[in-house]
Amino acid sequence: MTSRLGYDQAGKDRFRRIVNEFDKDVRLYLHEPGDLTALSPVLHLRSKGYLRALSQLICQAAQHAMLSGEERITEALLESLTVGRVINI
Repeated sequence: MTSRLGYDQAGKDRFRRIVNEFDKDVRLYLHEPGDLTALSPVLHLRSKGYLRALSQLICQAAQHAMLSGEERITEALLESLTVGRVINI
C-alpha cells in the first residue's frame, strides 16, 4: 500500500500495527519494546500517514539517538528533528 493512512479509527489502528512492526526491529541500547508503538499518534501526525515519511522519520530518529548517545527514541527526540515539519525559508 502506497497511499496515505487516514486519521479515522481504522487508519489509526492500521498505522499503529505498522509502527509496532518497526518497534520490533529497533535495536537501540535503551529501547524498550513498545516505546515506538506508544509514539504512534505522534508519528502518524508527523508522517501525515505516509509510510515512506514514517520510515524516514524512524530512521533519522534512530540515527540521532545513536549519535547523541541517548539510545532511545522519545517524543522529545522526535520534536528535535525536521523530517515531517514545514520549514519557513
